[in-house]
Amino acid sequence: MLVGCAHAYAARDEAPEAGRWVTENGNLEVEIAACGESYCGIVTQVLANNAMTGPAGEKMPVDPDAPSPVGKKILFDLLPMASGGWQGRIYNRASNKTYNSQLVAQGQGRLQVRIYEDDPAKGMIQVWRRRGLAAQ
Repeated sequence: MLVGCAHAYAARDEAPEAGRWVTENGNLEVEIAACGESYCGIVTQVLANNAMTGPAGEKMPVDPDAPSPVGKKILFDLLPMASGGWQGRIYNRASNKTYNSQLVAQGQGRLQVRIYEDDPAKGMIQVWRRRGLAAQ
């Protein structure tokens, strides 16, 4: 269930999910911030080119003609959930598809990102790390 809107945080501190995060595979730095009535996440830096699947450390092939993801909005329409955190949409550049998502700050510089089609319980979970904090 969605309640309120992102600007409810404007009078107080920012949402704990706001800030710069490194994706689970270490490829991208994403800044999550208020975007009008909701929150969104924009790629601010490419850090690596690790494969999403397969052996750890395996690199994805580089397409020299592909546009840079820097500046691309990959999280959008994030609105607060009654249980805490944010629900919206996430773009997966590897599959060129958009999915539902839920983001919840977990403390210790961790952000749980649940990615799913219809049922959150059947989705996958990634853990992103706050930029500047070592992996724990």
